[in-house]
Amino acid sequence: GCAFYNILSGILRGMGDSFSALAFLLLATVLNIGLDVWFVAGFGMGVAGVALATVLAQGISAALCLIKLLCMRDVFDLTPAALRLRRDSALRIVRIGVPSGIQNALYSVGIMVMAPLINRCGTVFVAGYNAAVKVDGFVFMPEQSLAT
Repeated sequence: GCAFYNILSGILRGMGDSFSALAFLLLATVLNIGLDVWFVAGFGMGVAGVALATVLAQGISAALCLIKLLCMRDVFDLTPAALRLRRDSALRIVRIGVPSGIQNALYSVGIMVMAPLINRCGTVFVAGYNAAVKVDGFVFMPEQSLAT
């Protein structure tokens, strides 16, 4: 669900329709929260209910992205012939994507290395670190959006 949404919303944004991708994400978020409450409080499903709510919400957002793309037949062709991999396009995508992927992977590895060290410092330190990471994420978001 999540990977499917990310791929399809990336296509939508690449075609200049960032509003629909955002709207579907907001809808999925609200739906996820509502389903969380319903499955956990209403049905007493616990963690399984939270997981099910997340999968359903992400699946719905992915389906909405797909429906939107299928309705854009004048600019987006989803036939097998149009989806054929072209060598020049694939090489360009790899040339752009690999450095970005390596950068994101190194960031994730850094977080995994830091996590055990930070967890040893006590709950107050961990809470402060997590708050700083959230602020850093919000500060970094506009730059990341422009880079994307």
